[in-house]
Amino acid sequence: MRERLLLHGTAALLVVAVLAPLATPGYVLAYDMVFVPRQPLRWDLIAPADALPRAVPLDTLVALVTQVVPGWLVQKVVLAAIVYAAAVGAGRLVPAERTLTRLVAAIGYVWTPYLAERLLIGHWGLLLCYAALPWLVAAAKDRDLPRLVLAAAVASVTPTGGVIAFATVCVLVLSRRRADLLAVAATAALNAPWLLAALATSAGGRSDPAGVAAFAARGENWSGPLGALAGTGGIWNAQTAPDSRGSPLVPLVTVLLLALAVAGVSVLRRRWPPGSPPGWGCWAWPVSCWPRPVRGRAPRSWSGSSGTCPVRDCCAMGRSCSSRTPWCWWCVRRSARSG
Repeated sequence: MRERLLLHGTAALLVVAVLAPLATPGYVLAYDMVFVPRQPLRWDLIAPADALPRAVPLDTLVALVTQVVPGWLVQKVVLAAIVYAAAVGAGRLVPAERTLTRLVAAIGYVWTPYLAERLLIGHWGLLLCYAALPWLVAAAKDRDLPRLVLAAAVASVTPTGGVIAFATVCVLVLSRRRADLLAVAATAALNAPWLLAALATSAGGRSDPAGVAAFAARGENWSGPLGALAGTGGIWNAQTAPDSRGSPLVPLVTVLLLALAVAGVSVLRRRWPPGSPPGWGCWAWPVSCWPRPVRGRAPRSWSGSSGTCPVRDCCAMGRSCSSRTPWCWWCVRRSARSG
């Protein structure tokens, strides 16, 4: 009980550290994050006729909730839930007996450039997926189908999150037992809203090739784009990146953290049963990060996201995360001022 209280207390402190400037009533306007008092429930939110379903079913869910709850309250609760759930999920996922190890994992999973940059640019829907991933991995490890579907449902409120959740389940569920097949099928079904909307829309699915260069990962210091991605940063918009990421010491800290992550993998392999699915995710980040710095050749769908989720899960599960430079408070204050 004491260990659980410490973990939840740490998660609550992280919520305060990251989101305290947003505690007062009112709306936070930060690039793509815009809430209104009451979002009208329209058919084009469910199935856009002349646009790609980039926010299906997220916009519909927000419209339904804001019919009874003010938009500003929905925004604050969702942001707090993201930070809290991410911290608790990462802490619970680590197979360690020491409470301190779980607390380090919880802090490290939240105190990252990725979460700060996505908060600043307003990608809260993608952060819902980020917060749900530790719970999804834990449910897959325990073969708990109801919890897996619930975590996948939270992750799938955006098309990007749905694809990440589906890919994660496919990687984690390696055997072909009936329950595993049901998990894959259920996660695929959760992507049906945006898939059906994509089939029904008249909007073209082709993108401007210039978008690959415009949204490619950006180098933050002398280590270039690959170094930025290895540290879970590298977002294309320089205005949404913390100034501390430009320090020449950041790549050295990143190398240290990655070395600790590699050491943590050996610990995990001894604590999880042989062939345990979560271990596979620890090696996914180099493959998924590698195409991003290559301008003009990476797929358009990859160019829009800096960093990848597997690297954060690797850090959390490998006991390798430590607290970063304290810029989370600063970055959210910037977000509040932008509104």
